[in-house]
Amino acid sequence: MHIVLVCTEWLPRSGGLSQFNRNIAIALARRGERVTCLVADATTEDHADAQDAGITLCVPHIGPGLPNLYAPIALDSPADLVVGHDRHTGEPAAVQATRASVPLMLVVHTNPDELEMLKQRPDAAAQAEERFEKLRRLSAQADVVCAVGPRLTRKVGTMLDDGYGGKPVYRLDPGLTEPLNPASRRVSSECICLLVGRAEDIAIKGVDIAAAAFGALCDQVRAMKPVLWIRGAAPGDAEAVHAAAVAHSGAHRADLIVREYAPYDEVVQGDLLRSSLVLMPSRSEGFGLVALEALSRGTPTLISERSGLAEALREIAPDAAAPFIIDVRDQFEDDIQRWQQAIEGVLLDRDAAFHQTRELRDAIAPTLRWAATAEQLLRAADAVPVR
Repeated sequence: MHIVLVCTEWLPRSGGLSQFNRNIAIALARRGERVTCLVADATTEDHADAQDAGITLCVPHIGPGLPNLYAPIALDSPADLVVGHDRHTGEPAAVQATRASVPLMLVVHTNPDELEMLKQRPDAAAQAEERFEKLRRLSAQADVVCAVGPRLTRKVGTMLDDGYGGKPVYRLDPGLTEPLNPASRRVSSECICLLVGRAEDIAIKGVDIAAAAFGALCDQVRAMKPVLWIRGAAPGDAEAVHAAAVAHSGAHRADLIVREYAPYDEVVQGDLLRSSLVLMPSRSEGFGLVALEALSRGTPTLISERSGLAEALREIAPDAAAPFIIDVRDQFEDDIQRWQQAIEGVLLDRDAAFHQTRELRDAIAPTLRWAATAEQLLRAADAVPVR
C-alpha cells in the first residue's frame, strides 16, 4: 500500500502525537509499505531522518514560501490510504483523501471532554463541546476510525454510538522504543524524579500532585537529597511553572528544576536515562507515551490509573504492573498521600525498583511493539468499505 500520513511535523518537537506518527510511519515502512508523510514544514534534519527510514516527506505549498497541508500534492505513485491525526490534521487529511478519491483513516489521540474541563478556564465547557463536536464530525466523515490505546478506543466508541451499534473503532497500541536498554542498566547516582509533559495546565498532567507529594517525602528520603525535574514548560514560562511547583510542594527552590519542553530525541532520552524515577500523575491521559518510553529505557515509572497505558499494562501483565499504577481520584490530599508513599517506596529501594521495571518491560515487550501497531493499522485499513 501507499499510505499518506498527515502530521504537523516529522521529528517530534511538540509532543506525543508527532512521536506516534513518526514511530508508526517507520514501522509501516519496515513492513515494506510505501509511506509518504505530509508535514507543515521540514528541515534538512527532518528529510534526512525520514529518508534513513525509507519515508518520503512532502511539504505542500499553496504558493512560494506558503506551506499548507490543504494544498494539492504531487505523489510519485497514487495513494491508497490517507491518515489524519485527531483534530490537529483530521481536516486536511480529509481534503487530501477526497482529492485523491481514497479512503480516510482518522486516529484519535485525545478525549476533549476530560482535557478541556481540567483546564479550569471560564469557557472550558464551551471549548470542550466545540472540540468534541469537531472530533465527532471528523470521525463520522472518516472511512475508518482508530484510537490510541484501550481507554480512548472505549470512549470514542461511545462518542460514535448511535444507539444501534454505531461505527466500529479500531484500537492502536503504541510500542516500546527499540533497541531496549540492556538488563544491566545502572542505577543513577542521584535521586532524580522526572515529570515530562506540557506543564502550562498543571492540573491535567498532575504537576501539582507530583510537587506536593515530593515536598511531603519522609525524612529518610529527604536525606538522600532527591530532586524533582519537570520537563515541559512552554517557552518563557519555566520561571512561572517553577514558582507554582514550589508553592504546591513547600520544598526548597533548589530541589525543583523546571525546563522548557524539548524534542524527545534531542534531550528527553537523556533525562529518562539519568532519572531514578519517572512520574506520570495525570488526571487525564489518553495513553501516556512518555511513560512507555521510560519503561523502554528501564527507568522505574509511576503511572496514573487514569491513563490508557495503565489499562493496557493491566491487560497484558497485571501482576508485574501493579506496583507502578497509582490511583488519581482528584481528591488532592488523598492523591498526595498515595503518590508520596509510592515515590518513597521506589527511592528507598532503587535496586529493587529497577529490577521490577525490567521484569515489567520484559513481560510487555512481546505485545507492545510498533510492528504490532502497524499490523493493527493495516487490519483496520482492510476493513474500509469498498467505495
